[in-house]
Amino acid sequence: MPSVRPQDLYPEFGNFVSDLRTHSERLAFIRLDVETWNPDELRADTGSGWSSDETLVSLIDDLDRAESTLRAATANLESAWAALGRLASD
Repeated sequence: MPSVRPQDLYPEFGNFVSDLRTHSERLAFIRLDVETWNPDELRADTGSGWSSDETLVSLIDDLDRAESTLRAATANLESAWAALGRLASD
C-alpha cells in the first residue's frame, strides 16, 4: 500500500499544476514588458563587456527559452495530473 494514496495527492498536485500555469503566464507578461524596453535608455554594467543592446537581446532570448521550457513542463505535469486522477487505492 502506498504511503500517500493517489486520491489524497490529487488535489495538492492539481494546485501545483495550477500554480505553475500561473507562473508560466506571468513569465510571458514579463517577457512582453522587457521586449518594450528601449536599449538606448538602458545601461549595462561597465565591467561586463556587453553593450546594453547585447544584454537586452540575451535577456529576451533567455526569457523566451525559459517560458517555452516552463510551458512544456506544465503540459507534462498536466498529463501526469490526469493520469493520477485515474488511479485510486484503498
